[in-house]
Order: sequence, then C-alpha cells, then structure tokens
Amino acid sequence: MRTFKGWNGNLIVKSGFRMHNNYIPEFKMLIYKEHIDHGDTQFKVYARTYRFYNNICMMQITDADVDDKSGRIDSSHTEELESLKEEIMADYLDSDALENTHTLITNGNNYSFNIPESDIIHGYESWESASEYIDVLFTGNVIPYNIHPKGFYNSGGESTEQLKVLKAILMLHNLTIISVPEGTIKLFNKADFNNNLIAIEKTDIIDFKRKRVNRDIPETSTLDCLLGDLTLLKSIILDSYSNFLSQIWKLTATIDNLEKYNISLFDRIQIEDKQYKVTEIQRDTGNDEYKVKAWEI
Repeated sequence: MRTFKGWNGNLIVKSGFRMHNNYIPEFKMLIYKEHIDHGDTQFKVYARTYRFYNNICMMQITDADVDDKSGRIDSSHTEELESLKEEIMADYLDSDALENTHTLITNGNNYSFNIPESDIIHGYESWESASEYIDVLFTGNVIPYNIHPKGFYNSGGESTEQLKVLKAILMLHNLTIISVPEGTIKLFNKADFNNNLIAIEKTDIIDFKRKRVNRDIPETSTLDCLLGDLTLLKSIILDSYSNFLSQIWKLTATIDNLEKYNISLFDRIQIEDKQYKVTEIQRDTGNDEYKVKAWEI
C-alpha cells in the first residue's frame, strides 16, 4: 500500500486465483490508483503474479510484474482515462474469471485471500490505516501430489538429475527403497511395518543392546532440486520428521541361527515382552547369525 502514498484517488484492487496450465495454483493482484492535480489526472499501477509449485512453494513470476504510472492526462478526457485503465487491467488479468476469485480449491487444498474493506483505502488521508501485510492462506495436504523440479519448464535450459528428484520424493513422503535377496526393488513407507511377527527365543540372542536415542534428522537440502521457495515446505517437513524421530528405544542385536528365523527388513521381532521394527539387517553366513538394528514399537 505504501507505494501509493501521496496519491489522492480511490484505490482499486483486483485479485484472485486461477489454475495455470490446468494444475498449478496462480495468484494475481493488481492495485490501481489515480492522482488528480490542477485539472490533470495521472494513474499508477502495481501488479504481481505468484505461482505455487509443489503445492506450497511460492515463486514470483517477475516477467509479469507491473510497476508503472501514466503521463498526465486532462481530467475531462474521462473516456481516454477509462480506456487506458481497462487496457492495463485486461492485459494483466487475462481473464474476467480471475477477478475477485478469493478462494481456489484443488487436490484437497484450499488457497484463499481477501482484503478487508477497511484496507481498501479511499484517498490519501486514510492510507496509514491499511495493513502493511495481508496473508495468502493455505490449508490442506502440504505434501505435493505433483512434483515440479527446477528446470521443469525450461527447454534446453536448466535440468535436474532424476535421482535427486527421486530422493526428494522419498523424503517428502517418508519413504525408502530397498532391495530384497531375490533382486526385487521395493518401496516402503518408513512409518509402516510388516504384519509378520517373529518371536526370538532368548537362548538365540548372542548380543543385545538397547539404548534411548533420537534418530538422525534428515538433511532438507535434498529438497533443493524442487521449484519455488522451499522455506515453508522444509520447515513443515522438519517438524514432521522431528515428531516421527523423537526419542525412541534402539535395539542392536546379534541373533543366532539363520535357518531357524527368516527375518527381513521392516519385520516385527519380539524379544521377551517387547516388539521391535527391523530397520537394518545383515546375514552373516559364516557365523550363522543375523546382525539386526531395530526400533522399539
């Protein structure tokens, strides 16, 4: 609002959402104000466009920015003034459907924006009463349905390694990829575990250590391959992992007899009265034993 200080006309605000390319939420705002002085009228236009890649990663589309003012026009030329104003607004907004669309619902997410009437300032005298910041609100699932890596729209320009994008997807959804002895690659949710429960007899426990720990917090730089401002997404992901990884009991054990127990990653094992989810496993055929790391369930 401050960019219009000293301009004495009424403030006109046109804003709203639409879907860019059918699946990317886009928000546009245009602010217009006139200044009348000694029988001449001059107008000023300020407009910005933002797209929300990966559901919540904002990116300002700077080549669509408008920050301009007209020359002085005789105030009696009302038709010319109105024509210039409408031309600028039409070029920027592209679609009448965009105007005053303060809510957009897509993929279970709700984007909303509204300027209180008290902030639509009328005349120079009341400009100080306007809010300095007005939030665009987002509710819904922060985890994106569609991943937009950097360079996604560039033809022959910046590109992103597919493996980096895959790692970002794994982090966003708390997933991991493992290979089983038969050579099959499987995708697992780290929060899940197999229904398979294997009871380990106490006489088969060669070594047993149980310790209270915090799991390592993942490095969010993995997400840097994605498009848009990642600050908020990283913060939410870290909060989620902090809860998931908060204090646990970690088991390190050596279990005898490979033939007796068929233990796989993410199986549940029971030792005495406690159950654990297997997170790492090695088979030592020479010593006929498993080396297992697990988290207490």
